[in-house]
Amino acid sequence: MLPIDTLYRGHQINPDGIALEDDTTQLTYRELLARVEALAAALQERLPTPQARIGACGFNNLQHVVAILATHLAGHIWVAVNPRSGKAENTALMDLVEPDLMIADDAARDAFDIGDMPFIVAETNGRSHGDDTVDGLIDAYRGKRPERHLLDQNRDLQAIKFTGGSTGLPKAVMQPYRTGTTLVGTVLSVFGLNAEDIQAAAAPVSHAAFILMLPIFAVGGRNIVLPTPDPDRILHSFEHRRVSTIFMPPTMIYKTMADPDIARRKFPNLRHLIYGAAPMPPEKVREAQQVFPRALETLYGQTEASSVCTTMTAAELEMDANNGSVGRATPLMRVEIMDPDGNILPTGKTGEVVVRGGLTMTGYYKNPNATAEVFKDGWLHTGDGGLIDERGYL
Repeated sequence: MLPIDTLYRGHQINPDGIALEDDTTQLTYRELLARVEALAAALQERLPTPQARIGACGFNNLQHVVAILATHLAGHIWVAVNPRSGKAENTALMDLVEPDLMIADDAARDAFDIGDMPFIVAETNGRSHGDDTVDGLIDAYRGKRPERHLLDQNRDLQAIKFTGGSTGLPKAVMQPYRTGTTLVGTVLSVFGLNAEDIQAAAAPVSHAAFILMLPIFAVGGRNIVLPTPDPDRILHSFEHRRVSTIFMPPTMIYKTMADPDIARRKFPNLRHLIYGAAPMPPEKVREAQQVFPRALETLYGQTEASSVCTTMTAAELEMDANNGSVGRATPLMRVEIMDPDGNILPTGKTGEVVVRGGLTMTGYYKNPNATAEVFKDGWLHTGDGGLIDERGYL
């Protein structure tokens, strides 16, 4: 099984249920799968050899999501490009990765130097400049199905994503299919998602919000794509679109809590308000738990060890002993604390967080020296400090 098979499973169990929607359009599983298969067939015709690199640079919209899914289904590598990064940085990253093709929103054209790269427009804003478009290719290839290639879970890549780059040019992280399947299984087992769950993608689909999309597809649930992380739009989705599940970084949560009418608003369907990507001070955790009762949850990971190395459910996070923790290691990961000499430290001792398991990358693209620096004796060194208490909480 590959991560994209979650879409087929959702189609099998809920073919006429809503799979994906934005503010104006709803797609059933049947309709979404037809679009993804058509675009994947078009991509395979242009790039017949598996594991071609396809850049995707877009904002939160249906065409961007379909392009990512079609890249996976075609057996190619999704290169996630952030349109909000500077043009100089993105162009340098494209020079490193050398995509075989780029799919980007018309509004993201200025986010990188296109050069001679083959180009497909995702969200057009009514303009295509003569380029192929996602919607046009779907219409042209409607009814066609791509070839399913036999790909290796450990060796072949699902995605190349970029680190934060706070100390220079971001590194290109190679995520194998193993990472994606482990992430899906982990999210489902830890958070207990089901067909009634509705996820709102408020954070960028190009990064954090996508981690919940495939698990939602796997159970036949619904993904709503929010075009902007506007606090009122998010709160409206909780109240009126029955959203149960969302990933938000702490700063986004703070903005929603600052809504002047927050005290009178009710969110009866919200079960999983999952935060990560940065720590949240204990006093903010308690405030968020008051605003969003029995819903606040957390996870810990990084691009090199995808997202859910540790997790903590709402019930766990409400325990006073867990204030300041990011949870326990998830079922398919081992998390330890190591000293500078490479020794695993006992319970309660502070050191560097190291991890191993199904969520880890295969390495940095074209950067074996940096890869060797973070992988030592089978452990991925996160660079983060921490301790594990007697209950196993990091």
